[in-house]
Amino acid sequence: MCLSMVDKLDVRIPADAQLTPEFGKVYADTRGDPKYWHSSPYYGSTADLRPFGHEMILHMGLHHQKQGEKGHSHKVELIDTGMSTYSEWLAEIERVFEIPIAYRKSSTSRLQPQGVQQLEVMRIDLAADVPDIPVDWFRTHMRVLWKRRRAEIGEYMILSQGEGETLYFGKRPNCFRVYNKIAERKEQHKRLTRRTSPDAEILTFEEACHTSPDAILTRVERQIAGGKVPANIRTLSQLVNLPHFDPFVPVEILPRASLPSEQITTNCILTLAGKEVQRLVNEHGLHRARQLIRYMDPANASRNLKRLELFFEVKSPQTGVSREQLLAFYRKSVKAQLVA
Repeated sequence: MCLSMVDKLDVRIPADAQLTPEFGKVYADTRGDPKYWHSSPYYGSTADLRPFGHEMILHMGLHHQKQGEKGHSHKVELIDTGMSTYSEWLAEIERVFEIPIAYRKSSTSRLQPQGVQQLEVMRIDLAADVPDIPVDWFRTHMRVLWKRRRAEIGEYMILSQGEGETLYFGKRPNCFRVYNKIAERKEQHKRLTRRTSPDAEILTFEEACHTSPDAILTRVERQIAGGKVPANIRTLSQLVNLPHFDPFVPVEILPRASLPSEQITTNCILTLAGKEVQRLVNEHGLHRARQLIRYMDPANASRNLKRLELFFEVKSPQTGVSREQLLAFYRKSVKAQLVA
């Protein structure tokens, strides 16, 4: 299954951008038609443009005017960016909008061109696909390091749906997700099959997704949005920096060679506390177990975690993956996506 690692991309379109003549005609013919367009909490009108041959969702007319702009900006949500390339993203935007090529003076007084490549990235999802390691392994071996203030620790959730289980670390719009990619593809294949004409040839899952339905593939994904996109990847032109960007900086993964799960100390109370820690890790996952201990005694959280560190190691029959390997999976795929 050939998937790339920029899995979602939202881009801000400036207020002075004009619709292309081709799409302008489509917009004029369908504007106001509730079959295609509807209002949203943040934008005047929103439409899925796939029926018109554009792989995007378009949001027109931001309700709240952005500071420094004359008029109301728009947003483009590019769809299935994991199945397309950087050059295709630019071409898709240019099929809908004519981005003004403005010029500004830099600090060296040289004129710098701006156009589609200088559009602002509003949201980007970056991911690594890990073969042969199930979601449950990450539940007991992975945590995400957040700032220490209670309000910034974030949420941790486990959601089960169908065959898939998804781990959430943190709150949207900035969070991490770990989920079964094969299960997601199976659901997409089912929906595609239901929409296919009975007379048309239906591709099998293996033919459509180039992988076995029995394969194990876990996606570890970071969503970055809400004004938190780092400065070095904030515009489309800066996405060339993605191979050098590490989206997994806050991720911590236990060593693959885990210690035995039964730990005995000469301190009876510590041993009993350790058994409770191991129960929490097995039931709720590594991240949530540490979070619960912090909530129980915030004033002494760091000291307690240090004393109990020995018991956070979980015996696992699977080899697992390291943070360095996770980053390598991401970088290999994103390089191919940008070059293509």
